[in-house]
Amino acid sequence: MSIAVMCRNPYCLSNLNVPDNFAGQTINCPGCKAPIDIPPLESIPIAPESNPMPANLTESPPTTMPTGPTVTVPVYIPPHESIPIAPMANPMPVNISESPPTTMPTEPTLKYCRTCGNQVYENAIACMQCGVPAKIGKVFCYHCGNQTLPEAVICVRCGVPTNSTNTTGVSVSGDSLWGYFVKCLKEYVTFTGRARRREFWGFTLFSILFFIPTLGLSYFVLLLPTFAVHWRRLHDIGKSGLWSLIWNCGLFIIGHFLNVLEKRGVPDDSPIIVVFGFVIIGILLLALIFLCRDSSPGENQYGPNPKGV
Repeated sequence: MSIAVMCRNPYCLSNLNVPDNFAGQTINCPGCKAPIDIPPLESIPIAPESNPMPANLTESPPTTMPTGPTVTVPVYIPPHESIPIAPMANPMPVNISESPPTTMPTEPTLKYCRTCGNQVYENAIACMQCGVPAKIGKVFCYHCGNQTLPEAVICVRCGVPTNSTNTTGVSVSGDSLWGYFVKCLKEYVTFTGRARRREFWGFTLFSILFFIPTLGLSYFVLLLPTFAVHWRRLHDIGKSGLWSLIWNCGLFIIGHFLNVLEKRGVPDDSPIIVVFGFVIIGILLLALIFLCRDSSPGENQYGPNPKGV
């Protein structure tokens, strides 16, 4: 026999059928964990059977079994403050004002190797298929992967420049020596950024060519652009542009001092003249080594690599 009880917790009100062996005990509601007192069997009124056994045993018993009595027992409902609250599986954050991120992290942008056309990530240094730096070459478009001619200025599919602008964002006026000479004239007061060897020597070559027919007058016109391209060339190898200021000032001071010694009649084979000669050779060799060094790979503190490597 089972005892029917009901949880009196207003937030639960569950109907339970408790076996009679729990009579006189206290159990917890499976739903809300509230305590339920089960009355003893003696205090439970027994309802009369709806189908009593017949007095005459010869009569056939009913075909249906009688159902057990249903007993409704009053249950004590504890105060709301004493009911234990189970912890939430996913509690709310302490700071409700914090909102979750609204944007999902994006995948790296895919580009194309300019040498073999293989797909590479935008921040990749080299192509994993051909091993060549992905941003150099003239066979494939870096943005859409379309095969282009080496002489093409723009990609016919996406319209992005191929040769006139490299992928590092440093614009050049073409890859020719004359183009670099024009670029240096336009950036005659630009002392930031980097200048590769091809740009420096292209400017130097045309400066010498213009120096001869103008009888040296081009020196004063090209003085500031020359100083600026020296400054950027040193940036390209990771050196400060102050090195150019140091050796130019040193050569000027030594040359002025030698001129004073010559006016005073000091012979050319005197020890002081020989020492100054070696100092001048040392300064020129140091400047030549700096100006002939290759660009430092990748981006340095002065800007991106003008070669795009």
